[in-house]
Amino acid sequence: YLAGMLYITVCMLQIKHGLPALGGDGLRPKSADMFSAANLFKEKVYYYIFMVYYNFPFLDDISVIVDWSVVPTSLDLWMYWKVEDAHTAFYRTRHLMFVRGQSYYAEQRDVLEKFYNGWAILCIVVLVILMPIIVFSPFSPF
Repeated sequence: YLAGMLYITVCMLQIKHGLPALGGDGLRPKSADMFSAANLFKEKVYYYIFMVYYNFPFLDDISVIVDWSVVPTSLDLWMYWKVEDAHTAFYRTRHLMFVRGQSYYAEQRDVLEKFYNGWAILCIVVLVILMPIIVFSPFSPF
């Protein structure tokens, strides 16, 4: 409860005083220290915590509803959900670009990555498409 109230208080203070302006290329890392192994580990931990939060049923939705309820805004709830969805997409893209910045230019993708992102997904999709035909076929052993 206290963490939730602290979150709402910080959000309201941030809205009251305005968001900091980003000048020029403000979203890029400022130093080479950002690309150290410790920061990469920290970025991955934050990303996985975010993904658990985002994929936990109704937690993100409740957070958006509570935020919309206490924030003075001209957006209706559905528009506010769109803004939060865009923010989530930007966060995920920033993480992917941070991780991609760790590799060399035009570096080949790993064979294992090609296997589980390519062949495994292809086999699962084909299996999902063909499973009803296999199960409901008159020649099916099921």
